Amino acid sequence: MWEYARNMVVRQLFWASVLSFVLRSKHRQKAVMLRWIDSVAKLARLLPAQAACEEVCRAFWVIPAYVIAPLTRRVAHLCVQDKRDLLLLAQTLPFYGEYDEAQILLWRGIRLYETDRDVWECALRVSLERLLFSVSYSDWEQSFHRYNYLVAQIPSDIKSDPTITPYLMFSAEEEKGEYLSATPPLCVWLWQSEEISGARERMNQWWSLLRERSDIPEPAARIALWYMLGLGMFEEIVSDKTLKQLYPKDVLLAGWFNGSALPPSCRGSEGNYLTWFAFWCEYLMESRRPPIAVVWRSWMAARRESELFLNYVLLAATYGLHRRARHERFFSSFERSRARWFLPYLHFLCVATARLLWEPETREIWRRIQCFQVDYARKEELRQLLLRCFPQADWVQ
Repeated sequence: MWEYARNMVVRQLFWASVLSFVLRSKHRQKAVMLRWIDSVAKLARLLPAQAACEEVCRAFWVIPAYVIAPLTRRVAHLCVQDKRDLLLLAQTLPFYGEYDEAQILLWRGIRLYETDRDVWECALRVSLERLLFSVSYSDWEQSFHRYNYLVAQIPSDIKSDPTITPYLMFSAEEEKGEYLSATPPLCVWLWQSEEISGARERMNQWWSLLRERSDIPEPAARIALWYMLGLGMFEEIVSDKTLKQLYPKDVLLAGWFNGSALPPSCRGSEGNYLTWFAFWCEYLMESRRPPIAVVWRSWMAARRESELFLNYVLLAATYGLHRRARHERFFSSFERSRARWFLPYLHFLCVATARLLWEPETREIWRRIQCFQVDYARKEELRQLLLRCFPQADWVQ
């Protein structure tokens, strides 16, 4: 009883410290960051290891992204003591882009649990995701070298396990391993060079090759879906049985861009942040404010820079929040975010900037949408909105 009460008090102090940090200005946060991390780490050490790991992972949802890596290093020794805690933290970190921290943590876990299949599978999944999400040749080359080194260290009895063998096809041990691992980064390069048709063709070939296998690793399927969405391959996604089985919510979103209606259940917990953005934009198209639940869920689900940027612009279009400041910083924020080359984000941004009557910003976003050279039902609706908002504009085609 005493231990339970003690842990409850420590948890309250932990979250009081987290919230006091989050509510400070960014300048003040950076000034006290190291001292705050020391304080939080001391409180985490007072909790049982499993509880400490769970609380730290929950804190990732509210603390700024730049604090996640240093905080992880301070509490890593607590999380590797139990395999469950290790896997929980290692699977949470990539969601915030902290692949290096996750890989370092998993190597510590491998040394402790050398013959554990779950730890090896988690390490392969994180490393493969890091490899396929590479955005430059040097980044890919380094990740490919790390991936091959990891594969070479797997004990032979674990390497033959059915949950491990699918990951081997992306390594140098397989004939097409280098091609399979290098194609997504090449697509990104073509994509960012506005060679959209070439990126679309290569992604289609890559996914067709993977789809022939019955044991596609989850990171590969997720990246295929994400890139196909970003490239505007909505018809291909809707007609793909494999993607429909693995990611039904995202397939519904692809159908929405093609003109289908989203089911009402997607407004609630059954949706994801992309479907919530779609609902939000539907209301803006009709000059109405969305339900607060849609706005709240979109806001809470946004963690990456591009998602936060989109949220801020949608809030400005809906409620006028910080409208002038967002307008002044729009292009600098836009060029830093991945929203500038991801078609669904561009579509949502275009709706928001049109409602705000920001003509230069809307014109640039519309130009980028046109670079994709893909026609979809919602694009025509967007064009009609632009004609209503900017009746004298000669750039709307």
